[in-house]
Amino acid sequence: MNNKGGLFGIIGIGFLVIILLPIVFMQVYSISRPLFQVIIAFLIMGYLKNMGIEGVTFWILSAILVYFLAWKYVEMAASFYVLIFLMGAGFTSTVVWGSAFFRGKFRASKGHAE
Repeated sequence: MNNKGGLFGIIGIGFLVIILLPIVFMQVYSISRPLFQVIIAFLIMGYLKNMGIEGVTFWILSAILVYFLAWKYVEMAASFYVLIFLMGAGFTSTVVWGSAFFRGKFRASKGHAE
C-alpha cells in the first residue's frame, strides 16, 4: 500500500473511533443511554411524520422502530446517528481536505515532490 492508502487507513480508523464513542459514553456515563434513547425515538417519529405517514400506521411503525432502534439496539443506532450527524455537518469533507493539506506539508518536509 502506498502513502495515500495509508492515509485512508488512518481516516478509516478515525471514523471507527468516532463510531465507538457513543458506546463508550453509554458504558461510562449512565445518563447518556436514556438521552440517546429519547433522541433516537424523536428522530424516528419525526422522520416518519416527514414521510407523510399518519394515523394508526404512524403509531405502529413508530412503536416497532422505537423498540428495536431506541431500546433493543440503542448502541448501534446511536453510533450511526453520531456518524450521520457528523457527515451531515460536513465533518467528512473537513477530514479529507484537512488530511490532504497535512499530507502535502509532511511530504514537503521530507523532501518529496508531490
